[in-house]
Amino acid sequence: ELYQRLPRRPNDDNPTIVKAKYPLEVSEYHNPHAEEQFDLVFSVVKAARSLIVEYNIRSNASLFIQVASDSLATLFTAQEQSIVTLVKGAKSVHVVQHDESIPAGCALSTVTDEINLLLLVKGFVDIDAEVAKFQSKLDKTTQALALLQKKIQIPDYESKVPRDVRDANEAKQYLGTDLHKF
Repeated sequence: ELYQRLPRRPNDDNPTIVKAKYPLEVSEYHNPHAEEQFDLVFSVVKAARSLIVEYNIRSNASLFIQVASDSLATLFTAQEQSIVTLVKGAKSVHVVQHDESIPAGCALSTVTDEINLLLLVKGFVDIDAEVAKFQSKLDKTTQALALLQKKIQIPDYESKVPRDVRDANEAKQYLGTDLHKF
């Protein structure tokens, strides 16, 4: 159905896709560098979408892409409009190098070791609500850690619990106690 409705290429007289020749790969179209650049841009788009959803910003989002090199700055500057189009609620995208200043009140998402994405949340987010949300997460983690420590302290824990479960519990306990250092 779609094939028949799409515009035809010159000299294409196939009435249906069933009778068309299988397409052949054109080696000139293979461009690993372009694929790599697309992956970087799409990683930034995904990070921007995640930040916007996390902070519940519905419109007029201002994004800042902080890059470490001139080549990345050139790439993202050329793709600013594409990123705005692909990120629902984004109003603007600005590419900045490390030495340029970024406005205060931004949330950060690290895309790669050379690319950071920042979302201006100042004026969009209720700080008290965010603190309450993170306090709730911390309380749940603290409760889960206390429950795990209680399980680990039973008298025959070493003999009754399989080794793989003990290893997983130790890893969880380490992560839980590590959170409290912050």
